[in-house]
Formats: sequence, C-alpha cells, structure tokens
Amino acid sequence: MELNKEQKDCKRNKTSTANKLFRAFIVIALILCVFALYARTLSKQSLWFDEGLSVFFAAKPVPQLIHTLIYEDLHPPLYYLLLHAWMKLAGKSEFAVRMPSMLAAVLLIPLAFAVVQEIQGRENKTIAWTIAGAFAAAIVGFSPFIAFYAQETRMYSLAATLALATTWAFLRATRAASTRWWLTFACLLGASFYTQYFSVFTVSSFILYALFLERKALQQTGLCTLLAGLLYLPWLRPAYLQMGRLLLSPDYWVTTRIRPMQFLQGAWSMFLPCVSLRWGLLIAILGIIFLARLVRRSGFHLSETVRRSTLVFLTFLIPLLLTYAAVAIVPKFATRYAIVAAAPLYICSALVLHVLLVQKSPLARALFAVLALATIILSLRSAIAVTEARENPRDDVRGLAAYLTEHAQPNDALLLVEYAPYALQYYYRGTAPWYGLHVGQDFAGAAEVLNRILQTRPRRIWLILWHHEFADPTDMVVTELLRVGREVSVGKQFFGYWLRAFDILDYDQPIVAYPQPQIHTDAGFAPGLACLGFDRFKRDGGRLHYVIYWQATQPLERNYSVTLSFQDQDGTEYLRRDQALSTPYFLPPVWPLHTPIRGRIDVTLLNDLPPLTYRVYLKVLDPESKRNLDLVDANGTPLGQSLFLEEFALSKADVTPSPAEVRNPLQADLGDNLQLLGFDPPRITYSHGDTLSLTLWWQCTDTPRADHTAVFRLLDSRGRVAWEMEKPIVPGHLTTHWRPGEVNRAIYHLGIPSDLSGGEYSLQVGTEERLIALTALHIAPREHRYNMPTMQQTLNAQFEQGITLLGYDLQAPAVQPGRTITVTLYWQATQPITTSYKVSVQMLSADLRLTAQDDSIPARWSYPTTAWLPGEIIADEHALTIAPAASPGHYTLITVLYDERGAQRLSVQQSGQTRDHAILTTLQSSP
Repeated sequence: MELNKEQKDCKRNKTSTANKLFRAFIVIALILCVFALYARTLSKQSLWFDEGLSVFFAAKPVPQLIHTLIYEDLHPPLYYLLLHAWMKLAGKSEFAVRMPSMLAAVLLIPLAFAVVQEIQGRENKTIAWTIAGAFAAAIVGFSPFIAFYAQETRMYSLAATLALATTWAFLRATRAASTRWWLTFACLLGASFYTQYFSVFTVSSFILYALFLERKALQQTGLCTLLAGLLYLPWLRPAYLQMGRLLLSPDYWVTTRIRPMQFLQGAWSMFLPCVSLRWGLLIAILGIIFLARLVRRSGFHLSETVRRSTLVFLTFLIPLLLTYAAVAIVPKFATRYAIVAAAPLYICSALVLHVLLVQKSPLARALFAVLALATIILSLRSAIAVTEARENPRDDVRGLAAYLTEHAQPNDALLLVEYAPYALQYYYRGTAPWYGLHVGQDFAGAAEVLNRILQTRPRRIWLILWHHEFADPTDMVVTELLRVGREVSVGKQFFGYWLRAFDILDYDQPIVAYPQPQIHTDAGFAPGLACLGFDRFKRDGGRLHYVIYWQATQPLERNYSVTLSFQDQDGTEYLRRDQALSTPYFLPPVWPLHTPIRGRIDVTLLNDLPPLTYRVYLKVLDPESKRNLDLVDANGTPLGQSLFLEEFALSKADVTPSPAEVRNPLQADLGDNLQLLGFDPPRITYSHGDTLSLTLWWQCTDTPRADHTAVFRLLDSRGRVAWEMEKPIVPGHLTTHWRPGEVNRAIYHLGIPSDLSGGEYSLQVGTEERLIALTALHIAPREHRYNMPTMQQTLNAQFEQGITLLGYDLQAPAVQPGRTITVTLYWQATQPITTSYKVSVQMLSADLRLTAQDDSIPARWSYPTTAWLPGEIIADEHALTIAPAASPGHYTLITVLYDERGAQRLSVQQSGQTRDHAILTTLQSSP
C-alpha cells in the first residue's frame, strides 16, 4: 500500500510539473509573438506631438523635469522619471523611447494569464482554466487598442499594466492573507496613482468588492488604500495645481456635454473594434442572464470563482463609469483615458466564453473554439493594421519636417499653429527660423507675433496648422496672411497637419488685433447680431476673400450661418457660399459681447462664370427655424432679409484656370464655332405660370463670326411649335467677343405661358442656326376660378402691376403668445403678370416690431403670380404663429407683395393713401 501511495504522489507531481511547463510554454510563446508584433514596426511611424513632448520633458534634469510637470503638464511623474532613466541608457531614437511602453504592454500577457489562474485558485489547475487564461492573454496581447499604445511614448500602457498588476496582487492577497502581498498591492496601487490620474478610479472597485463580497478583507483593503494615499502625499499639491489648470483651460473651445451613448460608442470602437456595439450589448445581456441563473441555482450563495470574477468585472465597469462622470464635468474625452479598464474587459470576455468550455456538451466546446479563434484572428488582423499604420495612423511629423528641411529657405519663416513644437524639433534639420502661436481670443498677442515675423521680411511664411480649430478658432492667422501675401500651392500634405505657404507681398501694412473694415455697413440682424462691415481682397488667381466683421450686441443662443450670394442684375444667383459666421469652431453662443469677430469667406470664381456685373448679398440663417434673420433698423423694424454688400464687374481674366464641372455632357455642335457642352436638367412637370429654370454650358472652339442668341422652343405631340422665346446667350457679352475655348454657364428663367394647353411637350434649345432636343416636359393645366367668394372683410387695395387685394378671412380663436392665427387673402389680377411675387403677412406691435410673419408664393407655394389670368380670383392662405415673447397690446396685421430677387415691395393704394403694404386689421393680444 505504501508503494502505491508513493507511486500516486509521484504521478501527481509529474502531472503538476507537466501542467506548469505547459502553462509556461503557452505564456512564453504568447509573449514572443506579441513582442514580435509590437517590435517589428516600433519605428515605422514618426513621433507625434505627445510623444515629442514626452521625450522633450524626460530629457531635462530631474529637478527641472519635476518643475516642468507641475507648471506645464497635466500628468503624474512616474512615467517621465522612468523614461528619463531609460534614455540615459538607450538613447533618444524612436525605437529606444518607445521600448518602455512596449515592454509594459508585453507584461500584460503574463498578468492576464495569472489573473485568470488566480480567479480559479485551486492548486491543480484544470486544462479548461489554462485554455481560458491563454485566451484572455491572447486577446489582451492582440488587442489593437493595446497595440496602439504599446507603440507610443506615453504613459498609457504602463498605466494599464500597473492597474492589472494591482488587481492580480489584490486577488493574491485576499487568498493568501499574506502581509507581503498586501504591501505589494499597496505599492502597486500607489505606483498607478503616480502614472495616470484616471487610475485612481480602480480604488472604488476594490472597496466595493471588499464591502459586499469579501468582508473579511475590508480592513486590509482600507489600510492598504490609505497606505497608497500616504505614498502619494508628496504629489498631492502638484496634482491640485495641474487639475486647477485643466479646469480653467479645458482643451476644447466649445464645451459641449458628452452624452452617455457618445462615450460608450467611442470606448467600444477602440476596445472592441472587431465587434459592433449592438452585438456587444447582446452578448453582455446574455452574460448577465447566465450569471443571474448561476447565482439563482446556487441559492444566491456565490462561489469563490464567481466572486473573484466579479472583482475583474468591477475593475472594468467602475473605472469606465467614473471616467464618464469626470469627462461629463470637463468635456474632453479620448479613449486612452479609460485604458485601465481595457485588460479587465478582455479578461471578462474570456471568462464569459469559458462557461462554454466547461460544459460537457461537445457542441458547446466547439462553439467556444470557433468564437475564441474568430476573436483572436479578427483582433490580430486589426492589431497588425494598427502597427503598420493602416488603421489609426499617427501624425506624419517626420515627413513634414523632411519636406520643410528640403524646401524652406533660410530667409523663410515657419509658423506653427497650434504651438506644439516638440515632435517637429525632434525631426527638423533646416535653417529657416520658426515661430509658434496660440491665438484663442488673444488677438492682440497674435498680431504682435505676426508683426514680429514680418519685421524680419521673410520671403515666404510656411504655415503649419495642427489642431488650429482650437488654437485659432477665428482663423485670424490665415486671414491676415492672405491680406499681406499670396497663397501658393504646396503640392503635398501630411497626415495630421495642414501645410500652407504664403509669399509675402506687403511688409509695410501692420496687422492689427481689431482692424476697421474697409467698407462699413453697420447693419443689424435680429436678435442681437450686428454686421459692422467687410473687406474684400484678391491675391491669388481665381479667388476672392471676403472678411466680414461681426459683433454680438447681446448673448446669442444659436449657431447662425451666413450665406453670400452672387446675383446678376436680374437677381439670378450664379454663385453661393454657405458657412459659419466665423468658423465652425467659434460659434456665436461663445462670442464675447461687443467684440469685433472676423469671419472670412473664400470664394472660388469658377471657370464657367460669365463676365457679368454681379451684386453680392449677405443673409444670416437661423438653423432652428430654417429661416433667414430679418435685417432690422435701430427700432427693430424689419428691412428684409438680404444685406447688399457691393456690386462688381467680373472679367474672364478673373476666373480660375481650372476647368469647370459640366453636368450632363452633350458637346452638341450648333454651328459657327459654338458648342452646347451640357445642361442642368429641369424638372419634368410644370403648370401654367411656373418658371422653368434652365442652366446651359456654352463653349466656343473659336471666336464666332456673328452674334448669336439662345432660342427655346416647346414642340407639342404633333411636332408643332407651341411656344418660342429668344434670349441673349450671355447678357452684355456678345458671342463675337468670346475668346477661343471660353466656357460660359448661363442660367435662364423661362415662364410657362398661362394660356398654354396642357399636355406633353419637347423642349428644344440652340441658336437661330440649329436647335437640339433637350428633354421632355409635361404641362399640367390649372383650374381657374372667377366667381366672387364670400369674404369676412372686403378691402379693394390696389397694388402695382394690376393686382387687387379684394379682401380676407381671419381665423383667430385667441390672439395670445404662441398661438396660431390663419389669414386667407383673396387676390385678383387685371392683366398678365410677368414677375413671380411673394406674399408676406406680418403682425406688427405698436412700436413696429415684428411679432409674427409668414412669407410664401401664393396659395402655399402652388400658384405663382405669373400663372394668374386676368379676372380670376386666387385664395391665398397663411398661418402666423405669434412669438412667445409677445406682450399684451394692440397689433397691426399687414400684407406685402415683393420681388424676392431684389426685395423690392410693390406700392399699394388703400383708402386714398399710398404705402408699401396693405393694412388688414388691428388685433388685441391678451396674456
């Protein structure tokens, strides 16, 4: 019997040794694979700004390094001190300075395996737990998120490693009840505090675990946490200074609240990019259901394995929730802030799948194998893409610096906005001096720097933009460089940066913080927005630059946008530019009051613009109401919605040489060297009186011998000419003046005759020499009413153009703020009308302030005045919503007819007086 016992013990020892060797082999193999994955591309990408900052800070002597961190940085000192010591030994090459981060990430492999083994905790580990540990270690090592920060000269991979090591030490301490492991836990926890501030959130996980699931370890957990805090005391005041600086100067210019789903999607896309958030939530729900069933089956008595698994889950969930709480206060979030939760998440995923592995069913184990293999393959593929810079590439500082070293001359100047020089200093070897600038709202300081650069009389200023939306939210630097210079093509761009170059032409024009506009407008838009004036300058071929000067006279609540419209003398819009008032990064709600704000609008003069005299109008759009703001006088009286800026004559020498984009190419030869290149197709169905807007692209292969006109015809179903019209091809620009190869885009507005029979037609266009069939049209007949309706109130107000307002109906159940009243107008024309007029019904207060308004083409946009037949009666309904801020009192209801293209109102005779509006009635508003 004794011999049999010795044989059994020997066999058991051999099995245990074999298992240990097997586990060691798996861990070492994974370490070598992950090391090779990280190391082979460690120098592939250049150091970006944060990495350059790490190298720059760590290269300083230790006292100066500590001082710099306290007063210039926002991170604890441990990583910088380690990097400082490492650089003394290994140097400053890209490979060398990234090696500490890589080694820290590689340590996550054995730590992940050890945590899984410690969760199971029995002396003789089962093969299922060995496989689960290997799977957890593999997805940690092959995680693209971990791989990215394993190749970055920053503290994040070290923070993840220390956090997981702290969890492992805590698990060991709670099992062994050894003072040595409790001290190890306290020291690792303190070290994590000294690495990244977000690491402090893991403390809550340990406290909650000890409080609810491991009460016997609560005292030791509290004492060790206190010890870690005592170790952190020397850095408490520096941390306070750093946090105060962060709270006073958050990194984002516009502080918008980070929504929970936005945070979750951002974190998930980095942690588990191979799995969609929808599938991830489904798996999480299934995992929770399974754990709930497991707990219920155990009589709500959690086994040791389940309890210890819960700790790992808490070290993922609690830091993630607290991270969101922190970024909700200071709205700046990058997924690296939550890196301490990454490895626990992967381990929890492995533990959930481990449940399949321990099932006796071969199908469950096969499912585990399939899911585990698929997860590893997808993660590895994404990790390889990350390390090879095919996914989430870093800024190409190396390429930018090499380009500037080669092309920037000694008499040039380099200007970096945002002033973040550390990575560029690492690579740049040129002789051109460089400057840095952060504008923000310090326009005076920015002007001083720009003037100092101009005093050196540089041949060219190379502008390097990096996060310029934060550094220069009004785009002041580009605006002022365009004012004194001409932008030249760089020909190459670099990821993460925007490189622009300006040849300086005017060294004597000083740059001022708040320049006076060349042309003053002093126009006000409701509510509280003033347009002080504008500048227009043209330095580079084919482009105009308008600098609009805005001012907020009262707090602005909406992100208004501006429209710049270029129209010919007939009001046809040939060019339009829509953008933010200043920039998309400096929105009106954050503007300082009574401070001039620049807004530059760059306009490209397209090659196909005809040489006409253009009128430039400015409008301001309210994004919520989708309506342009009213231009108002000093009393708040509406003056229309368009602000006229200027009129200028365009020549073909002013346009860009780049060929124009021609839609629906035709290249139809019309004779005498004229071609029809293409057209913008009109819609198919029209009614009487509608306006057919047609855009044609014309080109001459050589100068035509005669002056031609554009001819338009409608042929009926029998091929007979039902309607014909001639117009100049380009008004004021005879075809005999066209240069060979010249392209002109012409926009025509053709009125469908009100007496044209309904049916199918073919539209032909061309010249008097030759026409081509362009498209088919359907003309829908209208129903015309001539019987006089019953009206609540007759008026007989006589407008110009033979238009009479016969009367109206009013439905106003309660004239109160926020309520809607309905007005139906009855119109009659005594003659054909060739212009499409808009109707505006307005409700004005006693001091002539606008309280409600509705503008539209008559009959809810369906019956333009050009369709009216003499004698017919048109019912035109308008709904007006009274402004919520309207106060009780008397209000006047008026109606206006106006031409939208020129905002010109028709005059009206009513009760022996001539005005620009007809008075309907007076209303009494109640509270």
